[in-house]
Amino acid sequence: MRILHDNFLDDSTTVFNVNVPNTAFPIANLTSNILAERTEFDDYIVVDLGSAKNITAVALGNESDAVTIEGNATDSWGGPSFTQLLTEDVTFINETYRYWRIYTNATDTRLGYFFLGTFLQLPPTDGQHINAINNTDIKSFSSNGQSYNTRGIIFNTESITFPEVTKTERDTFQTFYTSADRANNYYIVQFEDNISGYPPYFGTVTEYDPARDIRSFSFNLQIREAK
Repeated sequence: MRILHDNFLDDSTTVFNVNVPNTAFPIANLTSNILAERTEFDDYIVVDLGSAKNITAVALGNESDAVTIEGNATDSWGGPSFTQLLTEDVTFINETYRYWRIYTNATDTRLGYFFLGTFLQLPPTDGQHINAINNTDIKSFSSNGQSYNTRGIIFNTESITFPEVTKTERDTFQTFYTSADRANNYYIVQFEDNISGYPPYFGTVTEYDPARDIRSFSFNLQIREAK
């Protein structure tokens, strides 16, 4: 299991250069997990992280056009150092750049939730315990003068147990659990070797149990489909 939890696009110091922005579909929607919301632009959004940062995961919730992620040391895009077409909901990479470009080569693109950051790798579990509860309306809300119902499967979880962990793995998870970021929604990837068959979920860790045995821990998840 991987938890995509450190989205650099949420950082207050991140600067966006949106090509032909639309005030009705602002850049803030790029990190909204209200999945009907969109950021509208033409061709590209350039992201300045302020300094070179290592990116290990790129994810997108909804898109209307083919999306490519590009990375470069400078804000120059004639021949970027890194280019990757995003063909899955989540793409794992290992690249370090200050400037990133979300590129579509299309006008009036409306892009939903986008993740550009790092993931937490958890050790093998004793099994997957995600069980569907229902498939009804999750939330009603208004956005840009429109009323929406978001639909999707809401999931409940039993305790997810990690029976054999190292002290480093457990300490890493505890650091994540006690951070302010833990309260946010973030992507959960159940099976990172088959993302297309098992899409990501939005989730929040609840009821963490460090256990007395340093070699194990468990937690519950409150999650829903990130689609």
